[in-house]
Amino acid sequence: MPCSRRPYATYGPAFVCTRRSSRTDAATLLWTDLVMMHPRYVLLAAALLAACGSEPSGDAVGRSVPDSAAATAAPDSVPQDAGPARGAPAITLAADGLELSGGGGAPRRLAFGAPRARVLADVGAVLGEPREQGMQEECPAGPLYQASYAGGLQLSFQDSAFVGWFAQEGSALRTAPGVGPGSTLGELKAAYPATKVEETSLGHEFDAGELWGIVTDTTGAGQVQVMFAGINCIFR
Repeated sequence: MPCSRRPYATYGPAFVCTRRSSRTDAATLLWTDLVMMHPRYVLLAAALLAACGSEPSGDAVGRSVPDSAAATAAPDSVPQDAGPARGAPAITLAADGLELSGGGGAPRRLAFGAPRARVLADVGAVLGEPREQGMQEECPAGPLYQASYAGGLQLSFQDSAFVGWFAQEGSALRTAPGVGPGSTLGELKAAYPATKVEETSLGHEFDAGELWGIVTDTTGAGQVQVMFAGINCIFR
């Protein structure tokens, strides 16, 4: 029951507690007169006002939310998909090996010549266990131990040492300037200005200074299909 303040010119201000209804205000006026004309009813009127103020209004009842609804309501600001955590480990392609960065530690260089066990362990911590691994006896450079990972990365080892990597078509791996399979020839040349492209038995093969690969054509829009460095099992 809401309380309203009603001014009276003769008696001064009086506080009146009323209900929202079509009923007459006769009772209200009676209590007002009692308060103003008979001071001994002041305490009684105050008690009525206190009871009136503690009663929830119709508006308040209409706006109340059940506890269960409040408990299950999800804030709008909660992202639906957070995506990869910032600082997650990543692999960067390099002309002389690989670089692992993120994960809360300093970048680690896996240069060609690094022990096979160490390279497999470090790369496996990022990409998981190899999908395939084993010896390739008939490679042009001699027998190679190769490990292939999800994400299109293949590593080559010779005499238990890391000697090469191969980024397959569709791989999202990139060099430090941001070039990899799917990049255009224009982007490749912008990152590596000395890049040369020539026709070989493999197709349009590029040499970007210790980085090699195949592009779809020799125009600026031609796309890098594969990229590799070091020693790999490639038949020409």
